[in-house]
Amino acid sequence: MCAQGTEKPDIHPPTVAGPTGRSAEPNPALADLAEALAARKVEPICAAYISLRRNGRSMSAADILEGLNGTAGGSAEKMIISAFSHRRCFMCEDGFTPCRTCDGAGIVNDYPCPGCDGLGVEVCSFCQGTGWSDAGQIPAEVLRAAVHRRIRHVSSDLKHLNEILKTGLPASIERLGPEKRRELTSRLLRLRARLANLANAEIENNGGHAAAFQTAESRIGQLLKALQPTQTNDGTKQLDR
Repeated sequence: MCAQGTEKPDIHPPTVAGPTGRSAEPNPALADLAEALAARKVEPICAAYISLRRNGRSMSAADILEGLNGTAGGSAEKMIISAFSHRRCFMCEDGFTPCRTCDGAGIVNDYPCPGCDGLGVEVCSFCQGTGWSDAGQIPAEVLRAAVHRRIRHVSSDLKHLNEILKTGLPASIERLGPEKRRELTSRLLRLRARLANLANAEIENNGGHAAAFQTAESRIGQLLKALQPTQTNDGTKQLDR
């Protein structure tokens, strides 16, 4: 979600300057972006901004922000960057799709599904489990700042994970019920996918996070291994019930 505020900015029909410097007719596409910013909704903001960049009378990023002057105060640029950093993959739900083997049930013939290890979901083949829209869909002038935002999101998630680990989670994994085990596994898979995504992002200074991300990925891998269903004597996998 975009940054929240207690008041929504007033909406005024934005215009584009004419060739003589006088205001031309109101620009409907720019007005759509202003409305989306006022509503603080991620997808409408992203869609309206991309539409303006492609079809908005060849408007540059600077033209768009100038056109929004007085509509969203000085927050328009930050809200646009925030929206693109939070934009979701259209093909999944937070990085996952229902398992095709068990139709999302997680169980096949009373045993954990062999296709998803009882999770009921598969990693999305489009976003590779991040739940994010592809960086290639982010306009070039917004990309650097949006990726830095994503790094901040992941850093916050890692701090939360460290807090969880302080409670002695690895020692208590065996006592987790199936639903809690699935929920934690999904969160860890998504976080690992996001770490890999950011590590591969072509962005200046991202290397400063490489060591921390690598350490986190290793720790997540250990936890995922501990969360795998128990192997029984007959070779089948079972989850605690």
